[in-house]
Amino acid sequence: MTEKNQNRWQTAKFYRGNKVSCKQNTLYLIEQGLVRVSTCHLDRRIVLGYWGKNDVIGKPIMYFDFYEIECLATVVLAIVPDNDWYYLAKEIRRCFQDLEKTIYVLSQRSVEEKLLELLIYFGDKFGSNCDRGKEIILPLTHLDFAQYLNTTRVSITRSFQQLQIKKYIEIPKRGKIILHLSQISKI
Repeated sequence: MTEKNQNRWQTAKFYRGNKVSCKQNTLYLIEQGLVRVSTCHLDRRIVLGYWGKNDVIGKPIMYFDFYEIECLATVVLAIVPDNDWYYLAKEIRRCFQDLEKTIYVLSQRSVEEKLLELLIYFGDKFGSNCDRGKEIILPLTHLDFAQYLNTTRVSITRSFQQLQIKKYIEIPKRGKIILHLSQISKI
Protein backbone atom coordinates (compact mmCIF):
# COMPACT_ATOMS: atom_id res chain seq x y z
CA MET A 1 0.00 0.00 0.00
CA THR A 2 1.29 3.43 -0.83
CA GLU A 3 1.52 6.25 1.68
CA LYS A 4 -0.80 8.31 -0.52
CA ASN A 5 -3.62 5.75 -0.22
CA GLN A 6 -3.20 5.41 3.52
CA ASN A 7 -3.35 9.17 4.13
CA ARG A 8 -6.79 9.51 2.59
CA TRP A 9 -8.46 7.46 5.33
CA GLN A 10 -9.58 8.84 8.64
CA THR A 11 -7.76 7.56 11.70
CA ALA A 12 -8.84 6.93 15.26
CA LYS A 13 -6.62 6.72 18.32
CA PHE A 14 -7.27 4.38 21.25
CA TYR A 15 -5.42 3.71 24.48
CA ARG A 16 -4.52 0.60 26.47
CA GLY A 17 -7.68 -1.02 27.78
CA ASN A 18 -10.01 0.70 25.28
CA LYS A 19 -12.45 -1.42 23.31
CA VAL A 20 -12.93 -0.67 19.62
CA SER A 21 -16.51 -0.80 18.37
CA CYS A 22 -16.65 -1.96 14.77
CA LYS A 23 -18.86 -0.75 11.98
CA GLN A 24 -20.51 -3.39 9.81
CA ASN A 25 -18.95 -2.41 6.44
CA THR A 26 -15.59 -1.10 7.57
CA LEU A 27 -12.15 -2.60 7.88
CA TYR A 28 -9.46 -1.18 10.12
CA LEU A 29 -5.77 -1.09 9.27
CA ILE A 30 -3.61 -1.00 12.39
CA GLU A 31 -1.05 1.76 11.89
CA GLN A 32 0.37 1.54 15.41
CA GLY A 33 -0.08 -0.62 18.48
CA LEU A 34 -1.31 -4.05 19.48
CA VAL A 35 -4.83 -5.44 19.88
CA ARG A 36 -6.34 -8.68 21.15
CA VAL A 37 -9.38 -9.97 19.26
CA SER A 38 -11.69 -12.31 21.15
CA THR A 39 -15.21 -13.67 21.14
CA CYS A 40 -17.46 -15.27 23.76
CA HIS A 41 -18.87 -18.77 23.73
CA LEU A 42 -20.77 -20.42 26.58
CA ASP A 43 -19.79 -17.66 29.02
CA ARG A 44 -16.06 -17.83 28.36
CA ARG A 45 -13.75 -15.65 26.33
CA ILE A 46 -11.97 -17.22 23.38
CA VAL A 47 -8.93 -15.33 22.13
CA LEU A 48 -8.89 -15.33 18.34
CA GLY A 49 -5.59 -13.57 17.87
CA TYR A 50 -3.19 -10.73 18.48
CA TRP A 51 -2.77 -8.17 15.74
CA GLY A 52 -0.32 -5.32 15.26
CA LYS A 53 1.03 -2.81 12.78
CA ASN A 54 -0.15 -3.34 9.18
CA ASP A 55 -2.71 -5.99 10.17
CA VAL A 56 -6.35 -5.68 9.08
CA ILE A 57 -9.26 -6.29 11.43
CA GLY A 58 -13.00 -5.75 11.21
CA LYS A 59 -16.38 -7.46 11.05
CA PRO A 60 -16.41 -8.05 7.28
CA ILE A 61 -13.51 -10.54 7.50
CA MET A 62 -14.48 -12.18 10.79
CA TYR A 63 -16.56 -15.34 11.12
CA PHE A 64 -18.18 -14.54 14.46
CA ASP A 65 -21.02 -12.04 14.77
CA PHE A 66 -19.78 -10.88 18.14
CA TYR A 67 -16.17 -10.17 18.77
CA GLU A 68 -14.23 -7.72 20.85
CA ILE A 69 -11.16 -5.72 19.94
CA GLU A 70 -9.18 -4.71 23.02
CA CYS A 71 -6.23 -2.34 22.82
CA LEU A 72 -3.14 -3.64 24.63
CA ALA A 73 -1.17 -0.45 23.95
CA THR A 74 -1.81 2.90 22.28
CA VAL A 75 -3.41 2.02 18.94
CA VAL A 76 -3.95 4.08 15.80
CA LEU A 77 -6.43 2.62 13.31
CA ALA A 78 -7.02 3.74 9.74
CA ILE A 79 -10.74 3.43 8.99
CA VAL A 80 -11.02 1.89 5.52
CA PRO A 81 -14.44 2.10 3.82
CA ASP A 82 -15.59 -0.79 1.64
CA ASN A 83 -14.89 1.02 -1.65
CA ASP A 84 -11.15 1.06 -0.71
CA TRP A 85 -10.71 -2.54 0.45
CA TYR A 86 -8.84 -3.49 -2.71
CA TYR A 87 -5.91 -1.44 -1.36
CA LEU A 88 -5.65 -3.95 1.50
CA ALA A 89 -5.30 -7.17 -0.53
CA LYS A 90 -1.70 -7.80 0.59
CA GLU A 91 -2.52 -7.12 4.25
CA ILE A 92 -5.63 -9.32 4.20
CA ARG A 93 -3.62 -12.14 2.60
CA ARG A 94 -1.05 -11.84 5.41
CA CYS A 95 -3.84 -12.07 8.00
CA PHE A 96 -4.96 -15.37 6.50
CA GLN A 97 -1.36 -16.60 6.60
CA ASP A 98 -1.22 -15.61 10.27
CA LEU A 99 -4.37 -17.66 10.91
CA GLU A 100 -2.68 -20.68 9.32
CA LYS A 101 0.32 -20.17 11.60
CA THR A 102 -2.03 -20.02 14.58
CA ILE A 103 -3.63 -23.31 13.56
CA TYR A 104 -0.13 -24.81 13.34
CA VAL A 105 0.71 -23.51 16.84
CA LEU A 106 -2.50 -24.93 18.30
CA SER A 107 -1.93 -28.31 16.62
CA GLN A 108 1.23 -29.01 18.65
CA ARG A 109 0.88 -31.89 21.10
CA SER A 110 2.16 -30.51 24.39
CA VAL A 111 1.63 -27.15 26.05
CA GLU A 112 5.39 -26.58 26.01
CA GLU A 113 5.54 -27.17 22.24
CA LYS A 114 2.53 -24.90 21.69
CA LEU A 115 4.10 -22.15 23.78
CA LEU A 116 7.46 -22.41 22.01
CA GLU A 117 5.81 -22.28 18.56
CA LEU A 118 3.68 -19.33 19.70
CA LEU A 119 6.78 -17.48 20.90
CA ILE A 120 8.52 -18.17 17.57
CA TYR A 121 5.45 -16.85 15.75
CA PHE A 122 5.28 -13.76 18.00
CA GLY A 123 9.01 -13.26 17.48
CA ASP A 124 8.52 -13.23 13.71
CA LYS A 125 5.45 -11.00 13.92
CA PHE A 126 6.24 -8.58 16.74
CA GLY A 127 9.90 -9.16 17.63
CA SER A 128 13.13 -7.44 16.76
CA ASN A 129 16.61 -8.84 16.35
CA CYS A 130 19.04 -8.44 19.23
CA ASP A 131 22.52 -9.77 20.03
CA ARG A 132 21.09 -12.84 21.82
CA GLY A 133 18.40 -13.73 19.28
CA LYS A 134 14.95 -12.22 18.94
CA GLU A 135 13.48 -9.80 21.47
CA ILE A 136 9.72 -9.81 22.00
CA ILE A 137 8.11 -7.05 24.05
CA LEU A 138 4.42 -7.79 24.63
CA PRO A 139 2.20 -6.79 27.56
CA LEU A 140 0.90 -10.35 28.05
CA THR A 141 0.54 -12.32 31.28
CA HIS A 142 0.75 -16.07 31.74
CA LEU A 143 -3.05 -16.03 31.89
CA ASP A 144 -3.18 -14.32 28.48
CA PHE A 145 -0.95 -17.03 27.00
CA ALA A 146 -3.09 -19.71 28.70
CA GLN A 147 -6.34 -18.32 27.29
CA TYR A 148 -4.86 -18.13 23.80
CA LEU A 149 -3.53 -21.69 23.94
CA ASN A 150 -6.65 -23.01 25.71
CA THR A 151 -4.83 -24.31 28.75
CA THR A 152 -4.22 -23.32 32.36
CA ARG A 153 -2.03 -20.56 33.73
CA VAL A 154 -0.17 -23.16 35.82
CA SER A 155 0.68 -25.18 32.69
CA ILE A 156 1.95 -22.05 30.96
CA THR A 157 4.09 -21.11 33.96
CA ARG A 158 5.62 -24.62 34.00
CA SER A 159 6.22 -24.47 30.26
CA PHE A 160 7.94 -21.08 30.53
CA GLN A 161 10.17 -22.53 33.25
CA GLN A 162 11.03 -25.56 31.09
CA LEU A 163 11.84 -23.37 28.09
CA GLN A 164 14.14 -21.29 30.29
CA ILE A 165 15.86 -24.39 31.69
CA LYS A 166 16.43 -25.63 28.12
CA LYS A 167 17.89 -22.18 27.29
CA TYR A 168 15.36 -21.61 24.49
CA ILE A 169 14.16 -18.39 26.09
CA GLU A 170 15.20 -15.80 28.62
CA ILE A 171 12.85 -13.47 30.49
CA PRO A 172 14.94 -10.52 31.73
CA LYS A 173 11.89 -8.55 32.89
CA ARG A 174 8.11 -8.66 32.79
CA GLY A 175 6.72 -8.30 29.28
CA LYS A 176 10.06 -8.99 27.61
CA ILE A 177 11.16 -12.36 26.22
CA ILE A 178 14.40 -13.18 24.41
CA LEU A 179 14.19 -16.13 22.01
CA HIS A 180 17.57 -17.83 21.71
CA LEU A 181 17.31 -18.74 18.04
CA SER A 182 20.64 -20.59 18.00
CA GLN A 183 19.35 -22.97 20.71
CA ILE A 184 15.94 -23.37 19.08
CA SER A 185 17.47 -24.21 15.69
CA LYS A 186 19.14 -27.25 17.29
CA ILE A 187 15.76 -28.87 18.01
